[in-house]
Amino acid sequence: MTITTAPTKAEELAALRELASRLGPDSYLGPWLLDCLGYLAAEITADIRPTSPAEMYRQASEWRINAEAASRLMRAEARQALDNANATADQVLAKAQAEAEEIRERLASAIRSAQREVWA
Repeated sequence: MTITTAPTKAEELAALRELASRLGPDSYLGPWLLDCLGYLAAEITADIRPTSPAEMYRQASEWRINAEAASRLMRAEARQALDNANATADQVLAKAQAEAEEIRERLASAIRSAQREVWA
């Protein structure tokens, strides 16, 4: 009866390096495996089971979808804030123009009244 033991972390990483080397730089997976080695080494050194590429893809897709939704919401809120600011600015401008017109009319009336007094 043969008892096999699980390979060590170093043996697993060496096996991956060897496989990547055998596949070579012109293969589909050789460069990909080499690119993953740093991540895999850090994870298993910390006794963390590495996240699968499928799970990473799922998480990234979820984050992208959530970011797009948040972006749409922020754009809508910004658009509403701008619309509100423009409406307020229009109201302030209209009020200021009305007050300026009222002041002009009072001033013109005061000038006419003063002229009548001077020329009377």
